[in-house]
Amino acid sequence: MIEWDSLWANLAMKAWDSLLINQTLMIWDSLWANLAMKAWDSLLTNQTLMTWDSLWANLAMMAWDSLLTNQIMMAWDSLWADQAMKAWDSLMTNQTMMAWDSHLTNQTMAGDKLWTNQALMTWDSFRTNQKMTGDKLWTNQTLMAWDSLWTNQTIMAWDILKTNKKNDGTGLSSDKLNNDDIG
Repeated sequence: MIEWDSLWANLAMKAWDSLLINQTLMIWDSLWANLAMKAWDSLLTNQTLMTWDSLWANLAMMAWDSLLTNQIMMAWDSLWADQAMKAWDSLMTNQTMMAWDSHLTNQTMAGDKLWTNQALMTWDSFRTNQKMTGDKLWTNQTLMAWDSLWTNQTIMAWDILKTNKKNDGTGLSSDKLNNDDIG
């Protein structure tokens, strides 16, 4: 009986030990498997999230950089366009003003020259006409004075001649003299 009991006891102990060992191993394996799976899942999840976050971050940064670059380029282009337009407008305005001033100056000079020429021609014409009028007047006065003087001298000489003839008894009397004798 003792041997039989001992055998059963050994078998029972072995079975119990085997059961405990198996249970322990299974539990331990399960625990390790669960821990490993959790660790793996966590790692994958973290990697995925990090990758996804990184992708989003990169896309967001690229979009932001692109937006900023475009805004800067547009602002710069706009600034250059405005500066170019202002410079062109200023150049055109200056050219136009210079051309207009030159045109006005030339017109003024032409006007002054025309006025000067007209004034000089008018003045010369006036002086010439005055001189011609003066010459004509002087000539007329001279001729009239000369004619008057000559006439007076002739009349006086004739009167003296007649008087002398009368006085010396040459027979020349006033009744014999007529207009034909005056010559």
